[in-house]
Amino acid sequence: MSERTLDRVLLILAAMLATVGVVMSVQTLNRTGERTSQIRDKVEREDSLRKLKASASGSARSALDELDYGKPPDLRNVIDTLLKGSEPAIKLRDPVPIQGPWFLHAADLKIPEVSMQSLAPIIAGIESEKPPWRVTGCAIHATGNQPGTVRASLTLEALSK
Repeated sequence: MSERTLDRVLLILAAMLATVGVVMSVQTLNRTGERTSQIRDKVEREDSLRKLKASASGSARSALDELDYGKPPDLRNVIDTLLKGSEPAIKLRDPVPIQGPWFLHAADLKIPEVSMQSLAPIIAGIESEKPPWRVTGCAIHATGNQPGTVRASLTLEALSK
């Protein structure tokens, strides 16, 4: 190949590469406008969600702080009223400070034998107390003694100031 032919080939290759570079740059510029708009929209949505979260958590916390909560009712008395003639095992855990003046009370309740039909009213009775105990865990196992009779293990929690 002569020097002149080699120069022409290199010149043609350089022109092709320059053309490809210009085309890719134009495509990138076109996409950049779209992408910038999408990113701005996402940033605006994130900012509005942050503001919403801050106002919601602040208002929820202030609403809770305004409540005049005492200690949760004695769980043994509540259970004795709801489960007459039964001897469930109740294990109260030590209250745990969670935030500010609030404490979390937790208890494990094991009912050795109860009918499935009466379990829902028992749970509703526990949760209707003021301040309420809430069922946060429940395990039900068949006892095998009679159909519809189960052994229930409940985890209960309550808040207090």
